[in-house]
Amino acid sequence: MYSNFPRYESFNKYHQRLSQAAPDLKFSFFSTAQSNASHFSKDNGEFSNIKPYNVDAGLPEGYLHKGNDPPKVEVKYFLKATPRNFQRAIQTVVAETGMEICCLIINAFLWFAAKMVKEMQVTWITFWNGSLRPLDECITILLHKMGQMLPKATAVAANSFGELDLPALSTLKSRLPKFLSVGPFTLTSPPSPDSDTNGCLEWLEQRKKSSVAYISFGIEDRKFTKDGTMKALRAILTTEEGKIMREKVGVLKQLALKAIESEGSSTANFKALVEIVKSKN
Repeated sequence: MYSNFPRYESFNKYHQRLSQAAPDLKFSFFSTAQSNASHFSKDNGEFSNIKPYNVDAGLPEGYLHKGNDPPKVEVKYFLKATPRNFQRAIQTVVAETGMEICCLIINAFLWFAAKMVKEMQVTWITFWNGSLRPLDECITILLHKMGQMLPKATAVAANSFGELDLPALSTLKSRLPKFLSVGPFTLTSPPSPDSDTNGCLEWLEQRKKSSVAYISFGIEDRKFTKDGTMKALRAILTTEEGKIMREKVGVLKQLALKAIESEGSSTANFKALVEIVKSKN
């Protein structure tokens, strides 16, 4: 069974890859109706051993999303509906299939899974989508409830690769019973060609090497401004410090590619994760 936090695309890539690695198992995927509709086709042929189930998003009756509403408004409603919405969905699956759920794979933010797992007496694998250091911080300082519950999981899988931050990796392995870096998913589970509906990849292929800058929506004094963006670009592209940063990124890229090779660390960790899931079924 998978339980996802709405808006987490990489988790969907993760469960698809895992279901392909264990084709004899049946997977139920729980998320909101909107999230499921965007990630599952009607025939779902390529992933026939996954069936999506909708959970209540917790939105008030008649609720309409406003263009200027931040995502946190809907997330707040969703969290208020947990864990009852997931429990109802689980009951539906058990009644429909006549099969008991043996393993729960859930997004790390849904910390209440610890109580559900204890009641159900099943294996719990939790998934972390961020970098390693924020996860380390959440265990000790931030996101207190999640930090308390993660050590109770059978395994924690992360969308990262161990060589990215060895000190953080060492800390996490000492605090969690089974920590597995199985990413980066952009390399292990790249998007299909038909998902590029705007032709961005085709456009990029026509550009010269190192001639395009990717801008992510970070926070610059809490505002994303043209001046701030140009300042950042100049720092990256024209200064000695920027040159060093670009060289470091190149090194990390090679480490990431090595991690997903047949004998790489992420590949080995993914195989270990598959065995954990299979052993409980």
